[in-house]
Formats: sequence, structure tokens, C-alpha cells
Amino acid sequence: MRTEEALRTTCRVLHRLLCGSIDNGCTAIYRTQIGGFLVPTALRTQRTEARLLPDQKKRIERAACIKGVSLSDFIVQNADEAAIRTIQQHESWALEVRDRDFFVEALLRPAGPSARLKAAAKRYRERVCAAK
Repeated sequence: MRTEEALRTTCRVLHRLLCGSIDNGCTAIYRTQIGGFLVPTALRTQRTEARLLPDQKKRIERAACIKGVSLSDFIVQNADEAAIRTIQQHESWALEVRDRDFFVEALLRPAGPSARLKAAAKRYRERVCAAK
């Protein structure tokens, strides 16, 4: 464990020397971290492409240098985190207290079928039975 910490520290120092400014081009020494683990480059086989405005690229390169990762790793990490957040937001609901209470009440005490629903069910049964 200490060897890995020493390697990370060494990489950060070397990275700061290499990335003195944004114009140097940012090349990180170590691989992408996902969930706290270093992911070997060989495992990453999929590729994508993006077109950026010059200002966007400079800003993203600067942020990557600050974080101590390559431009590619920075984009992958942040895109993956954004994808996870987006999926979680899409798959979960956050209701206000009043809305939550209304929803729970509807589940616990559902309303009976309306007259229109009963008539539709009757028509359906008549058609299905007539077709047999």
C-alpha cells in the first residue's frame, strides 16, 4: 500500500513539473482511476470522439492538469460520473411531503373503477366472448 502511495506522490510531482502551464500540453503519468482503483489502459477498448471549442479545450486541459490526470482520463472520468448521476436522477423520484402523502394514500386506498372503466371492461368481454 505504501508503495502505491509513494508512486502516486512521485507521479504528482512529475506531473506538476510537466504541466507547469496549460500551454505545455498535459500528459499524466498514471492511468484512469475508477472507484479508487487504477484501471489499466489495456482494459479500455472503446473509443469516442468529441469536437470542442478552443476555449473549452483549454479549460478542460487546465482542469485535467489541476487534477493530475491526462485530458483523456479527465474527460472519461467526468463523463462517466455525469452519466451515473443522470441515470440515477432518471430512475429515482424526489417528492415533496404533500405529494408523497398523496401517492402513498393512493396506493393504500385505491379508488374503485369508474363507470367508464366498467363499461369498457364490459364491451371488451362481449367482444372477446363473441370472437370465440
